[in-house]
Amino acid sequence: MIDACKSGAVLIAFRGFEDRKALSQLSRSTGVHVIAASTKDQFATEVKDLGHGVFTYTLLEGLKGKAAGGTETVTVRKLMGYVEEQLPDITKKYKQEAQYPVVDSKGMDFPLVLTK
Repeated sequence: MIDACKSGAVLIAFRGFEDRKALSQLSRSTGVHVIAASTKDQFATEVKDLGHGVFTYTLLEGLKGKAAGGTETVTVRKLMGYVEEQLPDITKKYKQEAQYPVVDSKGMDFPLVLTK
């Protein structure tokens, strides 16, 4: 998880052949999951009323169970989907402009939190 302005640019570093090959080998054995707060061209939004940046707030809400999708488990992919769906709406609510996270997932899904 990368909570920083223009953090989506981190995925550009993995576009070279050798980087892709290494990432592919790593993902087969353990998996690589990236959730970045914003695209390479956006700033990460801070909202004083939330007590965090909007990305961190959205992650925490997802981990509290909102990303579980009616089940008892928040998995890494459910959390990624929750953040992708909710972050733009929450930033629009507070700042009138959407912030779009960048996500990439290779490898197996796994549980992060049991909600009950």
